[in-house]
Amino acid sequence: MRIAVTGCGYLGAVHAVSMAHLGHEVVGVDVDESKIAELKAGRAPFLNRASRGCCGRHSPAAG
Repeated sequence: MRIAVTGCGYLGAVHAVSMAHLGHEVVGVDVDESKIAELKAGRAPFLNRASRGCCGRHSPAAG
């Protein structure tokens, strides 16, 4: 399933990473380009260590 997440802050990023981890194709949209850049670099805006590993794995930069 293809999913779009609007807002990539604390809630949106967690939701996007969780859905990608479950195998969905996810696109995150945010007006703050720095949030998108951080996610692409594998850095998450939240403290959950288990989810942080997923962030880099599911970003376009991860390949």
